[in-house]
Amino acid sequence: MLLVDDSAIARRKVSTILQNLHCEVTEVEDGKKALALAAKLRPELVVLDVKMPEVSGLQVLQALRQIDAFTTIPIVVMTGEADAAVVASSR
Repeated sequence: MLLVDDSAIARRKVSTILQNLHCEVTEVEDGKKALALAAKLRPELVVLDVKMPEVSGLQVLQALRQIDAFTTIPIVVMTGEADAAVVASSR
């Protein structure tokens, strides 16, 4: 699975949880790297942070959904954002 978050602390916490569930986790810290790596890895699951510099998690989500191989792959979008509009826009 591919874990994308600009926060090293958040990546470490989420990665630990997923590894305890026996997931093989590849971590990247930004959307650009996520898009480049996703095409190569073709992960079974993608976990994205919404707020990242340059390329946001929502932009990564939209870009991945344009690729045939990613139309059925589960993508989990996470955020610490309390704004309902931000959360709603990720659907």
